[in-house]
Order: sequence, then structure tokens, then C-alpha cells
Amino acid sequence: MKQLRLRAKVLIAGLLGMTAPVIVIGIVAALQSKTNIDDVATILGAATIFLVLASVYLFFFAGRLTRPLIQLVQASKKITEGDLDITVEGENRQDEIGELSRAFHAMAVSLEEARKESEKNDWLKTGIARLHEVMRGDPDVSSLAAKVIAEMARYLDAQVGALYVLDNDKQPVLSLRGSYAYKKRKNLSNVFKLGEGLVGQAALEKQQILIRNVPEDYFKVTSGLGECVPRFVCVTPFLYEGRLKGVVELGTLSEMTDRQLEYLDQTMRSLAFAVESAENRGRLQSSEREAMLRVNYLQGLNETVMAIDNDFTVMFINTAGLDRLGLKETAIVGRKRYELWKTQDCHTERCACARAMREGTTAVARTIARAKLTSDRRLSSGADRPSSRFWRRLNGSSSGSAGIFMTAFRAAWPVSS
Repeated sequence: MKQLRLRAKVLIAGLLGMTAPVIVIGIVAALQSKTNIDDVATILGAATIFLVLASVYLFFFAGRLTRPLIQLVQASKKITEGDLDITVEGENRQDEIGELSRAFHAMAVSLEEARKESEKNDWLKTGIARLHEVMRGDPDVSSLAAKVIAEMARYLDAQVGALYVLDNDKQPVLSLRGSYAYKKRKNLSNVFKLGEGLVGQAALEKQQILIRNVPEDYFKVTSGLGECVPRFVCVTPFLYEGRLKGVVELGTLSEMTDRQLEYLDQTMRSLAFAVESAENRGRLQSSEREAMLRVNYLQGLNETVMAIDNDFTVMFINTAGLDRLGLKETAIVGRKRYELWKTQDCHTERCACARAMREGTTAVARTIARAKLTSDRRLSSGADRPSSRFWRRLNGSSSGSAGIFMTAFRAAWPVSS
């Protein structure tokens, strides 16, 4: 029993001895836990302050970082909509955002220049197409000049315009053939010699002349609003294959732009070609009228008259000749002369026809008709020969004209029974 009690005491003592350190450790841990809580509170407070400050900093920093990016996005949308008038911030920055902003600005400038160049080309193409449409058809020189100068003045916003065409009939002069809102010019006529006035000087030099601050009395513009004086004058010659054809003079209230001057430069060649074509048509029509008069004159003669070309092909025979020969025109015209009539000198240097065409004289020869005709016929050099007055009129009327009739008339001769 005693032993049992002793063992119990020992055991209790042992337990007490073992738990004492544990209790001490528990008290220390409790004290340390309280200290850690205070430290954590301090740390948490500091962290909170840091996060607040960091948030404020990041807010302003993010705004500084994202604002240029947002502007770039907005500018991109404007560009896709065709609006190239944009401004991008951040070009002065020395970081990646600055490089991006500068590259974007350079792209926008390049696109703007390309757009302006495209608009300029479209404007030029439209103007040239409109002018070509005006020049279509077969107008005479005066009608062409009037339509062209009106179109040019309207398209270039010019207040006055005049178109002069070179006239070489007697001496080279530039004559006014078309005008737009033009009234008068001080102390000068509407015809200029080469070197006379701005028009004549531009024609003489074959170079464009630009005049700024034009004197008030140079010329006046008449419109429904009264009179005004252009302050800028552009005088432009137009050439065809290096030859002067005329001069265009335009007056504006402000100085012409490079685009307007380029329009003039690109349209002058077409204008020169149109004037050359109109003049050729006029000459051709005049020649045709003259030729018709000559044909009618020859048809009315009682003498038989035939015309051949340089190859001895019969080009014409008048009614009197057909009646005398008893043939239709289709049986003679288009055939060789020596197939119808043959002289002893045919195909020799003494051939009267060949000599006449070679020397530009007339030929009256004696010949014997070949068997292809209905009967023998002879060329007479005597009583049936036309008068010298006839030959003078025939040759004189053909002098200076162009085409086959001139050669043919010089090689005409009378035919009689």
C-alpha cells in the first residue's frame, strides 16, 4: 500500500516536473504572439499605405501610358474614315510610345500627301477629259477657239480669257479667235505681231509668261456684277510639232496654283493638235470647193479635156470628151492613157505628157486612137486646140493648190475628132 502510494507521489511529482516547462513555454509563446500581432498590424498599416500610394502612382502612370495609345486608336479610326487631319501627342517622348507616335505621324503625313496627289491627278484627268469633249467633232477654228477658251476659263476659275491663232497668210500675226468675258485692252488691238505685247512675246519665245500685279488699266473683265481687273495674267503659247499655232491668255484675281499651271501645260499639246486639224479641214474644204469649181468649169467647156496623174492613169474626162468619144466615163477613168491613145513618143523622154508633168507645162500632142475605141480619133494641134487664155486659166487656177488635180491639170490636153 505504502509502495503504491509512493509510486503515486513519484508519478505525480514526475508529472509536475514535466509540465512545468510546458507551462513556461506556453506563457512565452503567448507573449510572443501578442508581439507578432502588433508587428503584423504595423506591417499591414505600412502595406496599406504603400498600396494606396502605389495605386495613386499607377493611376497617373497608367494614364500617361494609355492616353497616347488611346489617341493612336482614335486617330486610326479617323484615317479609316478618310479624315487625315489628325494630331498625335507623345511625339517628343524618348521611349517606345514616342517612337510609335512619330511613326504614326509620319504615316499620316505620307497618306495626306498621297491623297492630295491623287486629288490633283483626278482634277487634271477630269479637266483634260472635259476639254477633249469640247474639242470633239469637226468645228472650224473660230468655233473651236470660242469653246476652248470658255471651258478653260471656267475650269481654272479665270475671270477673263482670250485665244489667239497664228495667221500666216501674209505675215505672221496672232489674231483673236475666241474670248471669255473680255472687254478691252489698253492701247492694243486684237491682232499682234510676233514680239508685240505679252501675247506676241510669248509667241516669239515659245515660252509661258506669268505676270503678277497687273496694272489696273491692262484689261477689264465685264460681268453681270460690273467690271473688275485681274491681278494675275498667264500667257501660254501652244505648239504643234515645234511650230507655233497660237497663244492662250488667262487672267485671274489671284495667282494660279501649280495644279492650274500644270493643267495648262498638259492641255496645250491637245489644243495645238485640234487647231491644226481644224485648219487642215478648212484647207481641205477650200480645196474641195476650188476643185469642184474647176471641175464644173471643165465640164462646161466645149473642148474635150482629160486629166491624168503621174502614172498616166486617167482621172477625169469632161462631158464634151465623152460625147465626142462615144464612151461612158467608166470605160475611160481609171485606165492608163497609153492603153487608150498611143503616140509615137510614148514611154520615151520626148513624150509630151511626161514632159508636161515633169516640167509643169501643158501638152498638146498628135496621137492615134487604139482599136479599143469605137473609131480612130486624133489629137489636134491646130484649130481645135483650146485658146491660150484657157490654158492660162486652167494652170493659174491650179497654182499653189494641193492634191491630185494640180498635177492632173498640168497634164491635160485637148482631144478632137
